[in-house]
Amino acid sequence: MNSVLTIGVVTGLAVVDTSENGFALGWDEIELPNPLFCGDTLYAESQVLETRPSRSRPGWGIVKVRQRGITQTGTVVLVMTRSFMVPTRDSARTAHFPEPRE
Repeated sequence: MNSVLTIGVVTGLAVVDTSENGFALGWDEIELPNPLFCGDTLYAESQVLETRPSRSRPGWGIVKVRQRGITQTGTVVLVMTRSFMVPTRDSARTAHFPEPRE
């Protein structure tokens, strides 16, 4: 498979748990230790390495995570560091759940 596709899929799998409501700042230290083959099932794992408040955007923070792409056999096919900006807990929008009408 294409290595850029592997990076994109792992990033996409992790967005819901890491950077939904935020935006990407970049990738670093990308390693592709083993190939990914057509038909493999790909899983994503994220570990937070660092968090800090944004100096330029009040109410936002910068998060750095280590992400791995792992196949169904446990083979690691991707290790990378990714940074993104997300709203802080205090400034994040609260989800609105509508009241049902009777």
